[in-house]
Amino acid sequence: KEPQSIINRKWLLIASHYNLACIASLTNEPMRGLKHLKRAFEAGFKDWDHLDSDSDLENLRKKPEFSSLVDHYRK
Repeated sequence: KEPQSIINRKWLLIASHYNLACIASLTNEPMRGLKHLKRAFEAGFKDWDHLDSDSDLENLRKKPEFSSLVDHYRK
């Protein structure tokens, strides 16, 4: 079992990259947003319901890369 400090750091890494993806989307920088979203997935992001309903990511969803990225990690 992972120590709590490692779990906290992992959660912080996931949340940071996810939030940076949201900021990039909202500031119309979708490629930067996709990069941070990928890093969130690599760190262990799994909140698919939140991802599907988060309006902050609308600009990312317009990119064809978004679907392939999400599909790759959702499996």
